[in-house]
Amino acid sequence: MSSIPCANWQAHRSETCSGVGQLACGGCRLVSYCAKDCQKEHWAEHKVHCKSPLMKSSWLPTWETEGRPPSFVGAGPPAVSYGRLQKYFWGNMPALDVLALDRNEGCSYDRDLHVLFAASGDIRNVLKTVACLPDEYRQSISLILNDRDFDIVARNLIMLLAALQIDKDPNDIETIIHVWYSAKLQSSRLRQLQSSILPLFQEVCVKIKSKPNGTLLGKTWTFGSRSLRVTLSKEKWMLLPSFLEVPNGLSCSLADKIRNLTTLAHERKDYRDRNTLLQKPPHRVCKQRFREDGILLSFAQPRQGFDSPNPTFSQNKEQWLMMDSADPFDGWDLRSVLQRSYGSATNDMYGKLFNHLRDLLSSFARQAASRKMAFELFNADVNDLPRQLGSRQFARIGVMVERMCCRHSADQFCRSLIFRIAATSE
Repeated sequence: MSSIPCANWQAHRSETCSGVGQLACGGCRLVSYCAKDCQKEHWAEHKVHCKSPLMKSSWLPTWETEGRPPSFVGAGPPAVSYGRLQKYFWGNMPALDVLALDRNEGCSYDRDLHVLFAASGDIRNVLKTVACLPDEYRQSISLILNDRDFDIVARNLIMLLAALQIDKDPNDIETIIHVWYSAKLQSSRLRQLQSSILPLFQEVCVKIKSKPNGTLLGKTWTFGSRSLRVTLSKEKWMLLPSFLEVPNGLSCSLADKIRNLTTLAHERKDYRDRNTLLQKPPHRVCKQRFREDGILLSFAQPRQGFDSPNPTFSQNKEQWLMMDSADPFDGWDLRSVLQRSYGSATNDMYGKLFNHLRDLLSSFARQAASRKMAFELFNADVNDLPRQLGSRQFARIGVMVERMCCRHSADQFCRSLIFRIAATSE
């Protein structure tokens, strides 16, 4: 576990205490301080959260205090998540190690492995599968990710390109976490991506600009013993650079306003209150803060440096692309994350998740660097994917049914590919 920073910072000052947080705030245990003096100095900032009405065990939802039926009962709005576009940038099922070699072929399995994530969603299952590889397994491995939503493929591509270069700059780990889950980025991290990844996209766009629209084009990048290949139509290639460029006219304040129209929609307050009622008081405060600022970070750390909209979320400048119920925890095992050791700030749930992701990405980078590993990305409907895969065989085929409307397609796809699964015992 990395050390927890002292929470002493003030909005009117640029510097923060460089000490290690050891003394928890007894009222909330969301933050910790290096000394009593820092705790006293920071109280004016911290009391907004520590003394929030949500921290009281007597807190009641608005429909109770107003003496009315909740809007999700009777003739109110339909009891579904709110958000018009309903993009699934984050998983809503806990991450899965699809290989689990220790329980299947064995840690010393002596053959190469080929894994297909046919409807991958985000990269959580890929990261966990690679991070959990046993050190004894020394063979090469190939992993194919496909999703029909181009926005998801573009985000996965950016994060994987950054992840495969972690050995050059360990700070890439935190950059990946923020690209994945934070609505805003620090300008320095965005510039880092624009200098390391944007030129890779721009180079391809220059080479293919004379190709006819609709042409499928592939590009492979190599990083030592690792490679990443992506196959996209020309039109999608030409869109890739925009995922690393903030749209003209989109300021942080405007991006916050657009996001909060969904995450804090007045007409959805009873739905939020219903969810809040089930949480322990400090977790209510954590969730409310994430709804407001959209930054996945330790509760103790200041948010002022996050001064640029995350362009991977900003392809539509008019509205937030996800549902109001979307939460980073949806893609992870809540119990195991919350059981993590996290110093004295035991109630900082998003801080625990941040550290969990940092450890996972570190393990992913270590495992990816220790063997030959190839990644390949496609952007196809799951029913069309077999035509692009040809006669390839796989030891595992994962079809994550996160969008319930895909279940029929997933069944169809599995039937069409089942004969291609390589028998691992052969």
